[in-house]
Amino acid sequence: MRDACFRTDLRLRLCVGVVVAVGATAVVPSLVPEVADATFPGDAGKIAFRSFETFHASLRTVDPRSRELGRIRPECPGRTCEYLQPAWSPSGKRLAFYRGVIRPCCTEELVVSRADGSDARRVASDLHCAAWSPGGRRLVAVGGEGSGPRPAGIYVISISGSRRRLVVRNRGGNCPDWSSRDRIAFTRFYRRTPQSPNSFDIITVRPAGDGLKRLTRDGRSVSPSWSPHGSKIAYTRYGKRGGIWVMNADGSGKHQIAARRGEPGSPVWSPDGQRIAFVRRQSIFVIRSDGSGRLRRIRRAETELPSPLSDLAWQPRLP
Repeated sequence: MRDACFRTDLRLRLCVGVVVAVGATAVVPSLVPEVADATFPGDAGKIAFRSFETFHASLRTVDPRSRELGRIRPECPGRTCEYLQPAWSPSGKRLAFYRGVIRPCCTEELVVSRADGSDARRVASDLHCAAWSPGGRRLVAVGGEGSGPRPAGIYVISISGSRRRLVVRNRGGNCPDWSSRDRIAFTRFYRRTPQSPNSFDIITVRPAGDGLKRLTRDGRSVSPSWSPHGSKIAYTRYGKRGGIWVMNADGSGKHQIAARRGEPGSPVWSPDGQRIAFVRRQSIFVIRSDGSGRLRRIRRAETELPSPLSDLAWQPRLP
């Protein structure tokens, strides 16, 4: 889903790729040939993404079949707002996202709206980077500060914002994801040493906070995204063997489906589980989930700003 989050000097949390200190390595060629600007076959919902058309982030959509662009237009309670980290509900009829009011400076909110961004309602002012529960009544999100009454960690909260619970304490890392089999995957920051200044691995846990399991131990794995049936996880791996990878829910069967060329990130599954979309070289690509076939580019960024596209979310098919 979305890559690691940090705060800007305007107190807005932006999602970007985690930078891992590694030695110089040779560029690994793509695993499969590339077809530019191809349409996407089959039935699927829209892909929502964060776009930097100016220096303020907005939410856009692209139809993977027609490549037609759309815009999500939430109401801004101030003069200028930024919108990040879209997440579709299981029905595809609602959207959770982060809203930051820049002018007047500064407020931050996790909000839930209709699919077009209308009727946006605040869930919390101290949470961000959300994913939906299988039943669509709760969200898992990142939040908290330090070790006070609401320590930094992974939280579960009702969409009304009336009930919340700390699942697990966690510093750093990135956005969690909630599987259809009721497990939460997230990225944990493990250690900081001169040899490995940034070390991240993927963890899963039950919503009650028990059953914690570490799935990767390479120190370079982020952005977990559950397959629709909850049996596999797509993720981004950095470093010499970096790229888009897929593993089983228990951490077994790790394999690369897209190589590190172009620094790919933000993987997300199609509603039928047959394909994975990700960002690479300022474009959105789709590949079969087993890595076979050809890459299909469905959207190229219209700006040369750094990291213009990110935070992918693939809408479930509407009835």
